[in-house]
Formats: sequence, structure tokens, C-alpha cells
Amino acid sequence: MVLSSCQAQSTPMPEQTKQISLLVSLDAPAFIKRDGWKDYQPVGFGAIIYPTDLLKTDGEIKLLCADRQTVKTFTKIGRNPCPLSTSNRVLNYGEMFFISGSRGAPPSTIPYILYPRNTTILETRPVLRWNDTKSSNYTVEIWQGSDIVWQQDNVSTSEFTYPATAPELQPGKDYLLVVQDNDTGESSNADPNKGLGFQVVNLQQRTELENEQKTIQGVDGLDTSAQEMALALYFYQIQINGRGLWGNAEDLFTEALQLQPESPALHLRLGDSLAKMKLWSEAKAEYEIALSLAQSLADLESQADALVALWQITGDQADFDQAVSLYNQIGAKYNAETLKSTRVGLPTPTSISENDPICGSGLLIVPFLIIGERLRSRNNKLKNNKKLRLTKEFWNH
Repeated sequence: MVLSSCQAQSTPMPEQTKQISLLVSLDAPAFIKRDGWKDYQPVGFGAIIYPTDLLKTDGEIKLLCADRQTVKTFTKIGRNPCPLSTSNRVLNYGEMFFISGSRGAPPSTIPYILYPRNTTILETRPVLRWNDTKSSNYTVEIWQGSDIVWQQDNVSTSEFTYPATAPELQPGKDYLLVVQDNDTGESSNADPNKGLGFQVVNLQQRTELENEQKTIQGVDGLDTSAQEMALALYFYQIQINGRGLWGNAEDLFTEALQLQPESPALHLRLGDSLAKMKLWSEAKAEYEIALSLAQSLADLESQADALVALWQITGDQADFDQAVSLYNQIGAKYNAETLKSTRVGLPTPTSISENDPICGSGLLIVPFLIIGERLRSRNNKLKNNKKLRLTKEFWNH
């Protein structure tokens, strides 16, 4: 079962896109060759490995398989050793190519919301965080619709734990955190991005998510950074009433980076989580780090992925052109052609109503998977000059 992005569901389930394995350990340089690629390319910790990928190393690498319970050790050269899982609850990652355009990052002079922001959350008493404008004090409020649920005056820091004495946040209700800088009068409501509310998981969902966390933490052969990466991806891909646990995923990716700071994959995934929450400046910074690290490793795919992500935020044509060139350089023709096709015959975000009835979103996106097994069949379709259709969805808020 896949959670709908437009209706409430009780049990969180990952979107069924494509099974993946994660590279969670390596003691020597590692390389992969995806279907259609011209040659092997270097990869590092956290790299996404598809079932048909070929691997090569002079040392030993470990993969966490799609079932999130099996760790396979690999040496020398060969195909991804992880078995395909028959479960409908597998590790997967569906990346999104947005229609490009300059994103409306909130100005640094307002206390814009950092967390919780356009996300589902696990905590009923979350730590509320916002941009520090160096104010002597803030007023912090939580709204539900047109009603104020809770207010705290004279908060002297840029974070505050929702207190035990405050009304308990209820599952299924959409809340909005609002913060005002009492020195300047500036409010988080001045954020140009809309749809920044949050919801809390219900008891059944929380129990299931906590069980998943215990399962991943109990897998033999995974160190802390690998556990955090796997759980972050699981939280990222879940959809509950149109939102993932993107804020919790952000925290886990950040913690994993404390142990694996040189991983382009982790910076890319952290950037993705921030972009989901419409924190465009913060996401851009992570993508720029990922690009720099990938250049140091000569990892052309991660360079291209980072450039695409930057293009999505800034609309810089140079980033787009360089990404297409890199995809073509490694032989990822489908990636290059799909990326180019996102600019053909599709409306821009500004032409779509923010109150569109389809999930009420204002940003059009085009789902795009950098895929393994499906790459061959899609490339065959390209060769036969069959038209590829891109599914149009709307960014949930």
C-alpha cells in the first residue's frame, strides 16, 4: 500500500518507487557502473546502489539491502549482491526534479521557521526552531486554522521546547508555528513560501515508526552513521497526509554527517530534505558542498545531481547545461534526456494557482528516478522513438 499524498491514511508506508541498497562501509576506493554507463565511476559512503549496478573495489565494501535487515559484504568485481525483496516495505528513494526557477528564500531579517516547517513530526512536544535575528526576545505562537493554540512571550533564544503545560498537539490537525521578532516587529508570516504547516503522527503511526527504528538499530554490521542514514531515508520517503517526516530526516542526515562529513551523498540527501521543507537557502548550501566534495572524488554522477538541484533552486542555465553534459559524459543518456524534457511544454510554477484543488499546491514537480533496472527498458523506448510521458504531480503542503 502506498500512502496517498491527497488523503489521510492511518499507517505510514514508503512510496513504492525503486528498491535500493546503501553503501554503508568501505575500506578502499569503490566504483559503480549503472546500466548504460560507459565506465565505472567512484562512489563513497551513502551512495545509492540499484539492483543491476556493477560494483568494483580492491578492498571490502558493505551494503545495506532493500529489506533494511540484510548487510552484504562485497569484494573485487560483480553485480550488487543484495537480493530483491518481495516485501512492500523496502528501502527506496524517489528523487524529484522540480521545474526550475528562482525560489523565494525568506529574508534573513525575519524569524522564518526552521522546524517544524512543511513536515510531519514524531514529537508531541517538539523543539521549535527559527532563524535567529538577534532579537532581545520573541513571541512564539502555534495556530490551528484561525485559532491560536498556544503563545509564549519574551523568548530570548531562537529555539524553544513546546512545554508540557501547553495543550497537546493532536494528530491529523494542521498546525502553523508563528514567531515575531519583538525588536523589529518582523514576523515569520512574511516568509514568501506558503504551506509551511505541520502535523503530528498518530499513536499507531508512531508505534510503527519506532519499531522500524529499533529494527534498523538492531542490524548487525551497521555503525551509527549507517543507521542514521537508513532511518533518515525511511523517514524521508514516508507520506502521511501529503508530507514526509522531512524534519526528522533532516536531523538524522545532519547527525550522520558528523561522522561522515566528506560524503557527497549525505549532503545531497540533506539538501533534498531541506528543499522539501522549502528552506531554499539552506538546501542550496548543502548542494554546493555536495558538488565540491563530488568534484574532489571525481564522482561525476553526484556532481550532475548537485548541479540539477542547484538549477532547480536558482534557475541558473549554466548549472543545467553542465549537468546534462556530465550525464552524457558517463553514459547516463536517460538522465540527460529526461532532464532536458522537463523544460518542454510544461507550465511554470507561477502559472499554477496556489489553491489548485489537487492537494492545494503551488509548485509543479516532475518525478524522476535515477534508476537501475528500468533504465535499460526506458533507453530502449528512447531508441524506438517512443514518446516518454512524465507524470505531473503537485508539491504537497
